[in-house]
Amino acid sequence: MTLKGKRLSKTGPDKLKDFQRFGSVLGLERMEKLLSKLGNPEKELKVIHVAGTNGKGSICHYLYSSLLENGYKAGMFISPYLERFNERIQFSGEHISDGDLEELTDRVVKASESLVEDGEDSPTEFEVITAIALLYFKEKNADVVILEVGLGGRGDSTNVIEKPIMTIIGSISYDHMDRLGGTIEEIAMEKAGIIKKRCPLVTAIDDKAAFDVVAKVAEEKGAPFIDGNAVAGRAQISVSSIHGMKYSVRILGDEYHVETSMAGEFQLLNSVTALTALEYMREKSILRLNKDDILKGIKKAFNPGRLEILSREPLVILDGAHNQDSSRVLRNAALKAFGEEALKNCILIIGMMADKEVDKIMKNLLPLGGRYFVCEPENPRRADGEVLRKSLIGLGVDDNDIEVIKFPKEAVSRAFEEIRSGKAAGVIVAGSLYLVGEVRSQAIEEVKDLEV
Repeated sequence: MTLKGKRLSKTGPDKLKDFQRFGSVLGLERMEKLLSKLGNPEKELKVIHVAGTNGKGSICHYLYSSLLENGYKAGMFISPYLERFNERIQFSGEHISDGDLEELTDRVVKASESLVEDGEDSPTEFEVITAIALLYFKEKNADVVILEVGLGGRGDSTNVIEKPIMTIIGSISYDHMDRLGGTIEEIAMEKAGIIKKRCPLVTAIDDKAAFDVVAKVAEEKGAPFIDGNAVAGRAQISVSSIHGMKYSVRILGDEYHVETSMAGEFQLLNSVTALTALEYMREKSILRLNKDDILKGIKKAFNPGRLEILSREPLVILDGAHNQDSSRVLRNAALKAFGEEALKNCILIIGMMADKEVDKIMKNLLPLGGRYFVCEPENPRRADGEVLRKSLIGLGVDDNDIEVIKFPKEAVSRAFEEIRSGKAAGVIVAGSLYLVGEVRSQAIEEVKDLEV
């Protein structure tokens, strides 16, 4: 498929949607040409580059929060957003303003149109968004920027960063296999594409096959390499609950007594990985960091829509849980905190993307409800509600316990009606960050109404 010669429409309130027609195409050539048109802002940034299948968003938030506590003018680029596009581009604790986003979008769209007029392929939507973020951070004179990989690593638009100050690869598991490869080794090789010569690397990989691939690439590139999973294995946990954890761990010879506010078994590994990267940069004087401020930042870090508990009575939980690993983490955390019997009295609202491992995710989510509302998030990749219903039936769920309610907000309204009438003890929303983002504000308001 070629994108050459296509004209870009400038109509519509959201100019970025014009680029959705170009799909998600991996490769750096378009991005490099676009950034050249914009004066190569990426070359003036100190970047911490973060890849991985699960956990990379939380790792980014731990890093960002700690850098802010240390007084840095820090930027963070993440995806996807939950409720507002502006969440994707953050600086010094604030989301990019509507005015800055509008002005920078116009400039990047103009540069993209210029490329097309030159006979080049058009940048994709994600490439345009990445360029907006890099330009924004450069013009804000960011001290350091945290860039989260969008897809894979090697061909992701964020991989135009040639000399990051630190790279991090979180856990690796099966996801986006249509584009990253059908084996864990192939997926790991794509993630390992962010590793640069002699640039320090911290990983949170617990799959041996994936770890071996990444370790080999790090060795070939002479990248100092720290296994965050091994560091986390030495942690002594004193408290672990649905509200977070407390633990002690020795990192590069220094003892840390850590408290987190984010819950779930993976947050031990995610927080240790971020801490290891921060301690390495502190020890090597890559950044000026204070240990106490690092710990304050770790405690304050929050990643909305990931095991987010809005209420305990009634129980209201939101979690993207969009693949097999993350759905297992949600299941285990909820079962441990609340018990299987209590969860049987809850309604599970499920919506997913069609390109995910639907049956495997569903199997993990089954214990989180006694009844199931199946819906379809507002996204072109969404799974059909009837397909999800059949998946549940195939896993042994009685058809009488399943309702297909196409619109997520309607499903949430219905669930809270059942809570008010005493027919349900709570609601859990899971299966996609797009789903959680669509209903999060509504669920928060519903909980407030219950408290009045």
